[in-house]
Amino acid sequence: MKLINCGCSFAHGYNGNLIKDYKPIRLNGLAEPKDNGFESAGWHLAKQHGLDYVDLARNGNSNEAILRTLRSYLNHNGSDDMAVLIGWTHAFRREYMSWNVNTERGEFIQYREVPQNDSFLSKFKRIEPMMVPFNERGNRPLSYDDHIEHRQYNLMLQAQQMLCLMEIPYVMYNGCGSEHNSNNQAVLEIKSQIDKERFYDFNGPGYDQYLQANPHLLSKDHGHPGPAGHAKLAELLSPMFKKVLTASDNSNIIHTHEH
Repeated sequence: MKLINCGCSFAHGYNGNLIKDYKPIRLNGLAEPKDNGFESAGWHLAKQHGLDYVDLARNGNSNEAILRTLRSYLNHNGSDDMAVLIGWTHAFRREYMSWNVNTERGEFIQYREVPQNDSFLSKFKRIEPMMVPFNERGNRPLSYDDHIEHRQYNLMLQAQQMLCLMEIPYVMYNGCGSEHNSNNQAVLEIKSQIDKERFYDFNGPGYDQYLQANPHLLSKDHGHPGPAGHAKLAELLSPMFKKVLTASDNSNIIHTHEH
């Protein structure tokens, strides 16, 4: 049985210990890894439960990329004998398709969608090229929290429905970011449909905020978990992950007896 690990740098294990003898997976539309993979929270859980580790997480991933690459992997590899771990990232991250004139092929680009409002941009310590202002209309300025959270919850719900339909055990968590500011009824309706029994601390802060309160778990760059931080995240996720796997095992026994 395999554990399919999905997410951004926090799920990828960036700044953790490098994994020995691990061959990174290659998948069309999945960013080429710049390393052999790290001892992430997903890696720790895979080791604890005797699962093969497959890492689809990549630095800078948007939630759109997280769902897209998981869906692509399942399409090419089937859904048997696996569990999925998803660490969602900031809701304002997005992706678009570009055309690389040098390689003459399409590529997915990760960026951050922000409103044109200067007061919002001033919250960032630096403005990076990956920050792309939203194309707002003069008479309809962007309802920012509603906009990014509506997309975020839709992606979470799509992943949930896909995994449930394919009968794949899974656990989700807020890896980097946990935006919950919108009170729009259309947004709250989607939010209410997300299964909190398989989503660790859904309404709580993301793991990035947990690290700020526990700086001894941070890496030297003070932005990502260090080796102890990734091990701690695995410890926090372990009870729910074990419960989900146990429920899946029991369900398989029941289905086997029925047949």
